[in-house]
Amino acid sequence: MGVHLFSLAEKLGRTPYSVACKIAALRNMPEEWKDQYRKVSDDIRKSGLSISDYVQHNGLN
Repeated sequence: MGVHLFSLAEKLGRTPYSVACKIAALRNMPEEWKDQYRKVSDDIRKSGLSISDYVQHNGLN
């Protein structure tokens, strides 16, 4: 799910955490599942890179 979530976030122009929150709300996912994307979303924002560049640069794919 992780790689797809990053791709979807970039296409929607949203952070991975924002997309994870929406998925969690729609699919009754546990809070811990969406919270794992909070830090990476902050890191992406701070890096100034696009989501795909950040994922490629940090080996998250």
